[in-house]
Amino acid sequence: MKDFQERPTEADYGAFLVQDPSHFTPNFIAQLHNLGLTKEIFQQTDPPIISFEHLTRGKQTALVLFAPKVLAAKLPLLRVELADYTTKIPVSFVNCFELGLNGKALPKDFDNKLFTQGLNLEEDEYLFLQIVSTPLGQASNFQVTMRMVVSAKDSIRRIAIARAAETNIKSITFLSRLPKKHSSSANFESYQKRGLLPGEVKKFVLDGEDIFNLIKV
Repeated sequence: MKDFQERPTEADYGAFLVQDPSHFTPNFIAQLHNLGLTKEIFQQTDPPIISFEHLTRGKQTALVLFAPKVLAAKLPLLRVELADYTTKIPVSFVNCFELGLNGKALPKDFDNKLFTQGLNLEEDEYLFLQIVSTPLGQASNFQVTMRMVVSAKDSIRRIAIARAAETNIKSITFLSRLPKKHSSSANFESYQKRGLLPGEVKKFVLDGEDIFNLIKV
C-alpha cells in the first residue's frame, strides 16, 4: 500500500517548530484547512499535505508541523524551521506502525498527556505521534494517515515502550495499531516522507478538533 501514498515535494516543504503551543488551537487548524484549499499556496503539491507531529523525548515535548514553506511564511506561529529530526534516528532503533480507529469514533474529550503515562522515557528515548493530513472540502475535515514511532537503543525496552504506548492510546481514544502490511523500517520511511494514504485507498477522516486533541502539547 506504500506505493499508493501521496507524498509532498521535499524541496518545497520544511519542518517548523511551534514555539508557542498556546497559539496552536482548533481555530489555527481551521485556518490551515482553509489555506490548504488555496491552490496558490499548494500549487506544487496535489493533494495539499500538512503533517502534525507531537514529539516526546524523555520528559520533553514539542510540536512540529511539516508544511509548505510558502504557507509557513504567512503564519507567525511557524517562523522557526528545523533540520528534519527524523534523519538523526537510526532505523535499527525504531519501531514504527500505523494507527486507526477500526470503525469506532474518536472521543471528543480526553487528555493526550496520558499517552505517555508509565512509559518513563529516558533522555535518549523517543515517542512520536504523526498525523499526515490533507484538507477536505467540507467543514474542517481532513483525510489523515496516523503513525506512531518509538525509538530506543535496547530492543526489549523498545518493544515494551511500544506496547505500553499502544495500550495507553487505545484505552483513551480507541485508536489501535493497524494490521501489519509493511515492516517497521518501511513504515518509518513513510513517516519520514510524510506519506498519506488517500481516501480511495483507506478512508480515515478527522476534524480539526480531533487533530488538536491528539497533537497538542
